[in-house]
Amino acid sequence: MRLVLEYSGLLSIDEFPHVKKWLYTLLVCPGFEEGCNAPGPTASLGTWIIDAMKRDAEA
Repeated sequence: MRLVLEYSGLLSIDEFPHVKKWLYTLLVCPGFEEGCNAPGPTASLGTWIIDAMKRDAEA
């Protein structure tokens, strides 16, 4: 969650209880962290896709 706060410029999310509840709801969703770790526009998508396929094959 520290990373989320870095981009917001906030020191603490405690002053926004509704946003805090929403954020913690997202953090427990199975695909949320995976989505946060998706490559940006400058990443090599070919390598990222191949690595994901290898992980899926191992599971």
